[in-house]
Amino acid sequence: MKSQIRQTGWFLCFVGMVFLIPYLPYKKHISIPLEHRNFQVDSFNHLQTNSRETGYFTTQANEDVDGDDDDDDDVDDNYDNSDDNCVLDRRFMPKGSMPLILLLSFPGSGNTWVRYLLERSSGIYTGSAYRDVGTGNDEHSTFRESRPCSKSTLVVKTHGWELYDGNIFKPRKKLCKYDGVIILVRNPYFAILAEFNRQKSNKTGTAPASAFGGEMWYNFAKTRAVRWANIFNGTVKENKNRMIIFYEQLVTDTDYQLRRMLDFLHIPQNETRMKCLLHNSSGHFKRKHKDFGFNPFTTEINRTIDDSIRKVRNILKTVYGNNLPQYESEYEDKV
Repeated sequence: MKSQIRQTGWFLCFVGMVFLIPYLPYKKHISIPLEHRNFQVDSFNHLQTNSRETGYFTTQANEDVDGDDDDDDDVDDNYDNSDDNCVLDRRFMPKGSMPLILLLSFPGSGNTWVRYLLERSSGIYTGSAYRDVGTGNDEHSTFRESRPCSKSTLVVKTHGWELYDGNIFKPRKKLCKYDGVIILVRNPYFAILAEFNRQKSNKTGTAPASAFGGEMWYNFAKTRAVRWANIFNGTVKENKNRMIIFYEQLVTDTDYQLRRMLDFLHIPQNETRMKCLLHNSSGHFKRKHKDFGFNPFTTEINRTIDDSIRKVRNILKTVYGNNLPQYESEYEDKV
């Protein structure tokens, strides 16, 4: 008798769940509360601060951006931040409130590192045109997922494959117009080497010396030299709202070059954030250099790369009004 009652009870519970589940509340997206202060863009050239609380915004977990590790170690463990309130929180801006500014570079030029610097100095997330490996959709991720054309991020990473005439930007089959561009330039010898290391190891690793022998490395270096030059001779020349950042100058004077970018983006500079960030400005993105004991660039590869450098030097001077550093065959001087 007791067994029949127990079975009847379980049956009634099951029937109740079947009928009740369709009526339970369902949330399609994850809502994340904003802080009490909020940035709003009233026009392309002005970023203002609004002290009113704006409640909540919604993120959609369907985009990947470039990243490496969690950002828990952005600040050195031995750094005492109790006096300066060292908090490097970040967030998305309301959809459509930001100008679409591209962060354009050849692969291996430090785009990931620049995103790290911009996010932690501004408090605003950056985006990417690519579904890069190693990102997440929570606050502990190095970079966050976002829609490239959403105009909710500070800049959007691109290597130029998605650019068309008329300032058209077409990432992931989504068509939109970009409003400006930061062009990150690095010595092609080291950019090509960094990209080869990434493809043959990981984003901050180093390829084995054996990988630089043979036809694969030879073809890689020569074709990438041409691609490096094409970035500066593409449709990005049509957009007058642009600035050039040289990777080498960013390394030697991170503070000044980062402030230049923030000024270009019309972002108020927060000295507390800058102090905290510059204490560990490299983050997790500084690759350990390995001495191969030989020069991986042959005479023919040097000739191709140097030819691309001369072309870019002429383009930067005549079109952009910038002088390219002396990059020709520089790798020989570093071995």
